[in-house]
Amino acid sequence: MIDEHTVEHLSNLCKLEFSENEKTQIIEDLNNILYFVDKIKEVDTSSVNPLIYLSDRNNVLADNCVSKEALKKEDALNNSPSDNSDFFVVPKIM
Repeated sequence: MIDEHTVEHLSNLCKLEFSENEKTQIIEDLNNILYFVDKIKEVDTSSVNPLIYLSDRNNVLADNCVSKEALKKEDALNNSPSDNSDFFVVPKIM
């Protein structure tokens, strides 16, 4: 059960300040969450196989093949605003 002391302790750890109304709302919300967690704990899952993924479906991935000819290096460099030999020149960001 969450009480005002617990909320004050958590708010000190998080370096947060709450009004009395906010503390009351937080206490109510956290207690509701804990109530739902307790309800979930009551469910018998002994006959359920554990899952690695949320679904048993396989991923459908696109083929990694080039469907048409790639742009030639010279054409790509001609489209760039600035190049240096075989490389694109981009603005320095750091």
